[in-house]
Amino acid sequence: MFAGPGAPFTGGIRYPPLVRILTTRAARLALVGAALLATGCPQSQTSAPTPPTTPKTATPEPSGSQRAGPKPRGQLPKLPTRVVEAGEFIMGSDGSRAGGQDSERPRNRRSLGAFSIDTYEVTNEAYALFLASPDSSEHVFCHSEEPKGKDHRPIAPTPSERRWGAVTDPFEGSGRKRHPVVGVDWWDAYSFSAWVGRRLPSEDEWERAARHTDGRTYPWGEAPIREGPTYRATVYDGRRRTMTTTVGGRPDGRAVCGAHDMSGNAWEWTASSFLPYVGAPDGGEVRPDLRVLRGGGWNSSSPFLLRAAMRHARPPEYRSAALGFRTAGSAKSQQPGGSQ
Repeated sequence: MFAGPGAPFTGGIRYPPLVRILTTRAARLALVGAALLATGCPQSQTSAPTPPTTPKTATPEPSGSQRAGPKPRGQLPKLPTRVVEAGEFIMGSDGSRAGGQDSERPRNRRSLGAFSIDTYEVTNEAYALFLASPDSSEHVFCHSEEPKGKDHRPIAPTPSERRWGAVTDPFEGSGRKRHPVVGVDWWDAYSFSAWVGRRLPSEDEWERAARHTDGRTYPWGEAPIREGPTYRATVYDGRRRTMTTTVGGRPDGRAVCGAHDMSGNAWEWTASSFLPYVGAPDGGEVRPDLRVLRGGGWNSSSPFLLRAAMRHARPPEYRSAALGFRTAGSAKSQQPGGSQ
């Protein structure tokens, strides 16, 4: 199910003009694997077989407003957020015997404190402000284990992603400013989140925000993704190939908490490593070297991938034209009047 990090990409990538920042060759990873793309999962990266090693996992550390640190420089984006109230919710599924996957087992009740989550996925416009800040190139808000020489510039779609509908340059032009930023890895998402004084959501928080308290299948409930001309999520439906859309462009698909695009548009990074749930049969697969992805993306061709319980995972250096993120924080950090 999972693929390791890819080899450095050596072909010519034309980077968008939002912000002129030099990129390092090592940061441009090859993204191939049309087979996974055909299922709607973010593309896997190819790599030569490597000998088994002890998985290296980034050490969790506080970010943003959770720690004392330098004041961010540059213009900060305003990220409208929604408060998710404290309480119990249903997480997971009964696995493959009940229309899910076994890594989602067991279906269980959990309790979380109140938190806030972004109303929308982080946009190209918001991410461009991060790239414009010297804090980006100087790695002021980066994770302590971020690879040396890391560049936070998103990568361009691969040829196979373009065949599926990705535009040549998702970041160019005013018409895409309000689309979710894609082509970013976990380190990018972590750094942006810390820069704005927030963090990535845990997968528990993500599922609570998407699924409400009743264990619903999709953020909007049980209705199909498409009914007549109405789409509740931006996905590939076999008839049209479209990339991302403006965040919040599918209001019929918003979650009860008010968050948009938690199914479709872009897969989303979470803060969590891929570990089995408590009580998982046979212990479950333990992969602390991988980070959990949630939500499905514009290339997802199956409703299975749009379920709120769906878990996917990739290495933190992985990038895809169907993968972005949103931030989370304390309930007190809500910005109801903000605009992204």
